[in-house]
Amino acid sequence: MPSRDYIVRVYRCDKKRPRRIIGIIEEVGNMEKKAFTNIEELWKILNPSAEIKIQEGKTKRETRTRKKRA
Repeated sequence: MPSRDYIVRVYRCDKKRPRRIIGIIEEVGNMEKKAFTNIEELWKILNPSAEIKIQEGKTKRETRTRKKRA
């Protein structure tokens, strides 16, 4: 698979949630531009055939499962 070159312009980035970024990406030599609003959308543009899901970081409290009381 040949390598491709891209120009990525990031216009906004949330400091508290760095996966939330807004920008535009374009392939060098191609006039088409695509917008993205988070890291997952950017990943899908760069790897359209990839089925990898990027999850936002969770705190221990959010990932803990609660035990049911009998």
